[in-house]
Amino acid sequence: MTDLVSYLTRQQPATGEEVTVSSADLERLWSALIPQNSFATRRGRDAFLDAIQARAGEDSGTNLEFRPGGWQVDMHKGLVQSVVAGALIAGLLVVLGSTQIPAALVPTIIPLFFDVEKVRLTAGQEHLLAEIVARSERADGSLTIDELYGQLPAPTRDAVSHLDFVDFIEACRRAGVADVAPDDTVALRALDQATFRVTLR
Repeated sequence: MTDLVSYLTRQQPATGEEVTVSSADLERLWSALIPQNSFATRRGRDAFLDAIQARAGEDSGTNLEFRPGGWQVDMHKGLVQSVVAGALIAGLLVVLGSTQIPAALVPTIIPLFFDVEKVRLTAGQEHLLAEIVARSERADGSLTIDELYGQLPAPTRDAVSHLDFVDFIEACRRAGVADVAPDDTVALRALDQATFRVTLR
């Protein structure tokens, strides 16, 4: 999974321990996670942004500034995960129709129910991903997991069993570098193109 701080500050990489996140950065994150554009998703986006504003206005480790065209929040890197993850759940609850929970209360409740996990590929998995992505015709989403495995060079298949390859694809999916369709076809992308992924279990 792409690090949340890195994703939000992709345009202007964060330095030091303070992070500046704009409302535009947060809208970009919401659109990446919830690409549908409907009345419910727009209300969810507004609840997401409102929850971050509410937390930023109350937390001593954040500083909320309004600027022309939007607003920005300055916060310690350690707070980004909890502030944004809690606000995302607030937005998702609105999309799903659970509007009875106040947005400002959700960031306090959510850590009691959800674990946020950063998924990293091992060095071997990164090497295998780079090998597959380098051959773009294999990574475009037209091949199933079995077909993709069958297309690997013989030395790679000798080193990686089919079961390990299935585990590799799942690790890539959780890390935001693979999309697995219902028909089992797989699209892979390079590590620097990872997307932020939310997995509900």
